[in-house]
Amino acid sequence: MIALLTLSCAEQGPVEALKACSDAECRTSTVEAAYEAAPEDVMRWMSALSDPVVQAALLDQLTYRFPEDARALCSTVPTDQQTKNRCARRNVRPHLFQNPGGLKSSKLSKANMRAASGPRSSDLPVPASAAASWDGVVAPPVDCRQQGTALCALNAALEAAEAGEEAAVIAAHCRRGSPDDERAYGECLFKASEVVGEHHATAGIPTAMALCSDSIFGPMCVAHLLTRASPPVPAADAFTAAEIDAASATAQAFQELEHGALYADRFWASWVYTSYSIAKTVHGGLLDHLPSQAWHHVPVAAAYQQLSQHVPRQLSEAVQALSAALEQRGPMAQASSHHQAVTRMQRHLWEQDWPGEEIFPSTWVMGPSRRVIAADSAAVELQLAVLEAAAQLPTPPSGAFFFSVLNEPDLDQRVRWTAARIGAALDTEAAAQLTESDPLVAARLSNTNNQRKHPPPPATDRQPPQSADAN
Repeated sequence: MIALLTLSCAEQGPVEALKACSDAECRTSTVEAAYEAAPEDVMRWMSALSDPVVQAALLDQLTYRFPEDARALCSTVPTDQQTKNRCARRNVRPHLFQNPGGLKSSKLSKANMRAASGPRSSDLPVPASAAASWDGVVAPPVDCRQQGTALCALNAALEAAEAGEEAAVIAAHCRRGSPDDERAYGECLFKASEVVGEHHATAGIPTAMALCSDSIFGPMCVAHLLTRASPPVPAADAFTAAEIDAASATAQAFQELEHGALYADRFWASWVYTSYSIAKTVHGGLLDHLPSQAWHHVPVAAAYQQLSQHVPRQLSEAVQALSAALEQRGPMAQASSHHQAVTRMQRHLWEQDWPGEEIFPSTWVMGPSRRVIAADSAAVELQLAVLEAAAQLPTPPSGAFFFSVLNEPDLDQRVRWTAARIGAALDTEAAAQLTESDPLVAARLSNTNNQRKHPPPPATDRQPPQSADAN
């Protein structure tokens, strides 16, 4: 029988063989070859199937086998919006190749205990693995007759995540599908964590973070969770007290975890950036309502919006405009559609501390990049905010804008060092021609620790989704 089926498939061709199938086993064994031969023909055939169960099973199989085509498959094959949304949600392929090394937290470099407060690198720390507490937990049996073991286990894990199961059960499904493949197991945990964050928001943060803790893609898993678990973000000129309270509750849930101060700070960096990115006017209304630990993210986000329209020739002019805007408390716009929290596609201009730089307290810049924070001086904070926001523009000012700061008298060391660091990253050759007595500033200008120039990010921001309902 097998020989006859093989001969028949060879004579018919893979697409014709698929269309001739009358049972699940035949479809499962032929659909991948048919899709490789003629993907558009197969998508049209699948879209016309009258049985939604058969369609969903084939869709799961193809998106698992051809993840690079998941977006096209999810948008083309399903005929109803619910199935489209389910397919898209289950096939968000995290950019795993961007994770530096894919290391679990136990393998990450230890933090410098003598360092000032704040993140000491661009990577988020990962909690200690929770896997030891999962010993003995066995995943409930699942009918995998129409799917391969790995795909079946992944789907079971995502369904368990949607249903609010404990992390141990979700992880057991992932491990059953990939008993010896840490990468596949880690990706399963990553995806399940995102689903928990999306479906259970603040209440699901401990479970989602536990899943991240045992994934080799832990830092990126944590980073995704910080936005996936966020409540919808209102505009900075159209918000309510209830919306601020919801965000504060989420930040507090992150705060209570291991490394919680870093997570909460990163959460507010993205939340505040998103809020200003969708505002019609730039003013300081949020400062009267946000918790104090989020205030320092407002000047950078506000400055970014101002500088997106116009970059003054001098730092002082930009600081004056920012200060004037933040002193205003209106106008407030009518409530508009809300958005999921996002982070900027950024230049990482301070990925690691160079020797001596651990003295600077640090925070996040609208997402994963870092900057110095000057909690002791509002004036210095505004200067730092303008410099950091300008550096993140799709087309930043030339190095000369930042180097001109070094000629201004009596500036704080943190401002001079920030200007030198950014300017040198954007124009290494010009920076090398400058002289400086401060050793930390001079090291950045001479680029003695790192000869790599930092490439610019994409020319446009990642745009927030149209509405929270779409997510």
